[in-house]
Amino acid sequence: MRILLVTATWLEAKPLMDGFSFLRKYSGNNYSFRYGEHRIDVLVTGMGMVATAFGVGKALQNTQYNLVLDAGICSSFRKEFSPGTVLNVNEEFFPEFGMSDDAGFKYLQDMGFDTSLPTACKNTILQNPHFNQVMGFKNLATARGATVNLVNLTERRPNTYHSNIEADIETQEGGAFFFSCLASEVPFIELRAVSNYIGPPDEEGWDIEKAIQNLTFSVHEALNVLPR
Repeated sequence: MRILLVTATWLEAKPLMDGFSFLRKYSGNNYSFRYGEHRIDVLVTGMGMVATAFGVGKALQNTQYNLVLDAGICSSFRKEFSPGTVLNVNEEFFPEFGMSDDAGFKYLQDMGFDTSLPTACKNTILQNPHFNQVMGFKNLATARGATVNLVNLTERRPNTYHSNIEADIETQEGGAFFFSCLASEVPFIELRAVSNYIGPPDEEGWDIEKAIQNLTFSVHEALNVLPR
C-alpha cells in the first residue's frame, strides 16, 4: 500500500519512523520509507492550518496514495479522553470561520454566502466517510475535532463553540488535513493522542510522552494489519 503519513512536528514524526527503512528524501521535510509491504512517504508540514493545507495539498497533487494518515497529539475537552488516549477523529470543524456582529456569531456556511468551496467541504462540520472503513483503526474511539489558530489556556474555555457545536478535542491542523483530503478525494484517517486537558497548564494533566508513545504504538499496530 502507498501511504502518506502526515505530522505537524518532528517530535511526533521521529518515533513513528522507528523500524522504517529509508528509501529517499524528497524536497523539504518529505521522506520516503519502506515498512513491511508498505511504501510510506512521511511529510512533516509544520504547525498550523496554513502549513498543513499547503503541505498536504502539494503532496496529493504530486502522488496518488491509497491512504493518507495524519498522526499527532491534541488537547481534550472530555474527562473520559484522558492523556494517552488515542482517537480516530471522524469529524472536524473550524470554530473561528465565520462572522461576528452585535447579534452574535454565525458560520459563513449558515449565512447564504457562495463560499465557492469544494462540494465535499461545503458543510460547517467536515466528515470523514472512511473513518470506519480502514482496517486497523475501527477499534478506536471516535471524536469530533475543533481546529483553531488560537490556543486558549484559560479555565473559561468551553467545549461548546458557536451555534452549540460541541467538540471532543482541539488541534491546530486537523480541519486543514480533512479539507485537503476531502477536496482531493483520497481515503484518509486522522489519529490523535491526547496530551492534556483543555485549560491552564497543569503538570498533572499533561503527558506528552505517553501520548506520543501510544500514538506510535497505534500507528504501527494499524500498519501491520493493513492490506498490501
